Amino acid sequence: MALKQPVHIAFFILLALAITSCGEEPNSRKKVNEEFTLSPKDKAPFGGFVLRNFSEKIFSQQKIRVNKRVFQRWQNTLINNADTISDNHVYIIASPQVFAYEAEAEAMHDFVRRGNTLVVITDNINDIFSEKFAIRIINDERRLPFQLDLKMQDTWVQMTDTAVFTSKRYQYYYFPFLRKLSASAQYSTVNVLGTNQASLPDFLRIRMGSGQLFVITNARAFSNYFLLSSNNYQYLLSTFAYLPAYPASITWDEFYVSRVGRQPEGHSIFSALLSIPALRWSFWILAGLALLWLLSNLRRKQKMIPVIQPNTNTTVSFIQTIAQLYYSKKDHANIGRKMAAYFIEHLRSRYYMPAMPLSDNWAAMLSHKTGLSVSEAYNMTALMKKAQAGDNFTEADLLELHFAIKRIEEKK
Repeated sequence: MALKQPVHIAFFILLALAITSCGEEPNSRKKVNEEFTLSPKDKAPFGGFVLRNFSEKIFSQQKIRVNKRVFQRWQNTLINNADTISDNHVYIIASPQVFAYEAEAEAMHDFVRRGNTLVVITDNINDIFSEKFAIRIINDERRLPFQLDLKMQDTWVQMTDTAVFTSKRYQYYYFPFLRKLSASAQYSTVNVLGTNQASLPDFLRIRMGSGQLFVITNARAFSNYFLLSSNNYQYLLSTFAYLPAYPASITWDEFYVSRVGRQPEGHSIFSALLSIPALRWSFWILAGLALLWLLSNLRRKQKMIPVIQPNTNTTVSFIQTIAQLYYSKKDHANIGRKMAAYFIEHLRSRYYMPAMPLSDNWAAMLSHKTGLSVSEAYNMTALMKKAQAGDNFTEADLLELHFAIKRIEEKK
């Protein structure tokens, strides 16, 4: 591929300074962020900011497009917008891990076989992707003896064609590059383009149909830290030198790098629970009970209205209380007067009797309003007049007036 040589060394130096020292105070001991993301916007040591920007310089004669959708949707758009999908398109995926599920892996496989180029830079792939392309990434760190501690050291990757690439090794100081690639014997052409520090394959080109698949592991060799160490940017130049010279388009994937460790499409915690028979039955039983409860409670229920107790006749109670007070002092005439006064007020408010002298007319109205017999009404009127006069109002008269008032209250 025709590449533009990176002669702007000052640009690289300024970029390195911006990444490593921007915003830091002198002599600060800020902890280094070792999170491995390869994100195009991540300027931390193991981000992918330098990789993305160097790629823009390398492919300066052609605009790099960005895809943030799942692969098969991007491919469907490509098919709809082009006369043919076999126009030598290049698709680049750079992510710590690539978990492509059935539909995605099938779409990628079809994309390559139709004559296009797929570049996958990663340290981990899932089983579906591995089986679809018949490749494996093996991490030799797990094969080390249990007693042997994995320590930082000078580690490197290298290109196999040293006759073309002047620099054999590209190295930096960190944990060793120990991942390697293995491809199935079903492929007629598998080229080993690069190796790790143990001289084991970590960069393969696989011919599939009329297209090609590039798989590169030890992906930290594409991080900011590695590419800015010494002349390691030439490793990126060497890698992209194998890509087609004049592709119809170059697309950079940002879907997988932003969804590391995602769940498969169509799968969720809910679907995982339903895949277990016992939990599935429990869920549907609970859903059925909830539906029955909902249906049985659709009708609006009115809140119970409490029974309001009627107001007590405080007037009569007050009369009785006053009467008991004066009765204890044997002042029967005074008690009678007060009982008569309060009772007349009670009749006025309860039976709406007008204020008028205690006469025969008043007695007749009392009988009519309260339901007393005429004789009882006349007798009670006489007792009340006698109490008001205060002459010879005896204890017997007081008791008779009391029971007369009580009879009226009982008739309500």
